[in-house]
Amino acid sequence: MSIAREIGNRHSEGTALANLAGAFCKLEQYSEALYSSQKALEIFQNIDERYSEAIVCKNLAEIHHELGNLNRAIDFCNQALALTTELGIPLAKDCQELKAKLAVAEVEQYPLLGGWEDESEAVDEIMVEIMNDRAAHPLNQKLGQGIT
Repeated sequence: MSIAREIGNRHSEGTALANLAGAFCKLEQYSEALYSSQKALEIFQNIDERYSEAIVCKNLAEIHHELGNLNRAIDFCNQALALTTELGIPLAKDCQELKAKLAVAEVEQYPLLGGWEDESEAVDEIMVEIMNDRAAHPLNQKLGQGIT
């Protein structure tokens, strides 16, 4: 990495940082992997190396998932998916699978988000009840903010 930096080979420097991040992931040292990946991403974005940028974005999504940063993981996964789709590279399939995995993790993190897909009538009934309760609330009655 230092040689690549000395001779000004930004692509090799970014690749070395991405490989270092991979080694940190294997050792389950995700904070270090995160730092190296972020530096690699900066380099690839600066030199407009979109293929490598897509790979690092996917890796960052996985690292953030391991660190419990689900929203950041989803953001990076979406970036990776957009790039891989645009470039038409096979990594797009891996990104789609990761996105599905993250969606499951999101439902597990927020269980009230899931489980209602097949219950549209029940959801509608609950929403009507909520709106009726809101309209019946004394403060809303006083302010004239009932259901219209």
